[in-house]
Amino acid sequence: MTKYSVDFKLKIVKENEQGVKIADLSKKYTINSSSIINWIERYEKYGLEGLRIRSSGYDYDGKFKLKVLEWKKVNQATHSQTALKFDISNPGTIANWQKKFNLLGPEVLLSRQSRIPENKSKIVQLEKLKRENRALLIENKYLKKIQALTQKQVIWN
Repeated sequence: MTKYSVDFKLKIVKENEQGVKIADLSKKYTINSSSIINWIERYEKYGLEGLRIRSSGYDYDGKFKLKVLEWKKVNQATHSQTALKFDISNPGTIANWQKKFNLLGPEVLLSRQSRIPENKSKIVQLEKLKRENRALLIENKYLKKIQALTQKQVIWN
């Protein structure tokens, strides 16, 4: 992802304030309109500081991540709205937290090792096998029950 300078972001925000539509700015500078909207919203809420580039690898506490996801859920907010509320510069960060939370549960956000394992397909395959195993166990119990009932019926006749 390209990181744009504060001056460049400010230039685009100011052009928008002067009446240039977001779609036109997006075409003119070949920038995703959602990025432009994010810059405008961050500038409106936090001023020039909202456009500054943070150092990469900004580390958020696990409890904070869960608090953010809870707020997002309760308020039925988008990633962008949530990022703006909690001063998280990239809404994609919240999307990543949500993905990890949905895939591996809240523990992954609380642990220091919050990376999703490289081979996600193994996790997905394991979950699929667990579901299949449960279904087979249920089917097995069902068939045993039918067999027991038919044996009782034979004995009664």
